[in-house]
Amino acid sequence: MGQIAMDAGLSSNPGFYAGRTEDYHDLNSEIIERVYRGVVADYGEKAGESVVKMVSGLPRLTASRFLSNLFRLPRADWDWDERWDFEGRDKKETPTPTTESIRRGFLEKYGKVKGV
Repeated sequence: MGQIAMDAGLSSNPGFYAGRTEDYHDLNSEIIERVYRGVVADYGEKAGESVVKMVSGLPRLTASRFLSNLFRLPRADWDWDERWDFEGRDKKETPTPTTESIRRGFLEKYGKVKGV
């Protein structure tokens, strides 16, 4: 997964982005799409569907949170669980306009296809 992240333009270390808020330079819909394509190419459609579900479900799309959740997917047999992201966080957290903007471009392409 680290190589897929790096090929998409991300660091393979979620900690690199620790403490940062949503930032288009760190993570944007184009980077997410490259990650998605890499996951589908290496792991198949089921894995890609989990990435779509994860992007749709994360309340905040920071690079650190995206990567932390992404790296857990293979160990969970590609079954994303929204509870992963709420470990130690407020469950009432709402998406920011930046998160919605980052998410929108990706989900417009892939969310409809995957039923998200």
